[in-house]
Amino acid sequence: MKPSKIFELTLRLLWGKRAPRFSGYNVSAPRRNREMHKAFDEMMETVKTIKTDEQHRKMLMDELYYFEAQLDLQAKPSWELVYSQMRLNMRLLGYNQLSGGQTYRPSFKPNKN
Repeated sequence: MKPSKIFELTLRLLWGKRAPRFSGYNVSAPRRNREMHKAFDEMMETVKTIKTDEQHRKMLMDELYYFEAQLDLQAKPSWELVYSQMRLNMRLLGYNQLSGGQTYRPSFKPNKN
């Protein structure tokens, strides 16, 4: 699958049909970064509403801020950026200690829509 299509599908997870269409062409780095910044802003607002303790919320926000900051430093994603995304995913799954082990259990409830 083309990277532009993967990017489009990634944004559709967040915005659905409102996501920009990229599958027909390559996405420029500035355009990709603009769209990713918008996505990070929305994800940060979502993290603020997660029912968890303040330390866990702070760690989630720190990972998002770090990941977003890396977008401005590089035109192409680096391994550091990939690792940052992995850390965020691990924290969302409840792995919060450097010693290992799951200290939180994620809980998901469907919206009433």
